[in-house]
Amino acid sequence: MPKLKSESQIILARIDRKLSLILSILAESSTRKNYMNQAMVQDVSEFGLSFGHYTDFPIGTYLEIGLVLPYTEGRLMDILGRVVRILPSGEQTSAAPGVSSERFVYGFEFTDILGSDQNEIVQWIFTKQREEIRRRRESF
Repeated sequence: MPKLKSESQIILARIDRKLSLILSILAESSTRKNYMNQAMVQDVSEFGLSFGHYTDFPIGTYLEIGLVLPYTEGRLMDILGRVVRILPSGEQTSAAPGVSSERFVYGFEFTDILGSDQNEIVQWIFTKQREEIRRRRESF
């Protein structure tokens, strides 16, 4: 027969679980990187993404990005990859010194990504595809 826990043991176990949760949250926030630039992702796949930006990144440039997928509770994915394609978008802006006035669309290939992050991207893509199929069916 299992031994019954006293009320103080139950309270201490709860405190221990809460303390572990607090420490993991603090550890995550203290290791979170401060990324220099923000960009809008235009397309994403299991192996890479495209994004628009005014900075001139030559092909082959390695970048470390922080990716947050919409509707995923803001979990930041730290991903290393390289620029594999550059297309001008045709958009112009008044640029700050050292920044191009033309916006480019970059193709970015993942070179170092956690398997769990890659799986989350795939699941997010499947969810978006299912939503699109439902919308198309409802419009007929």
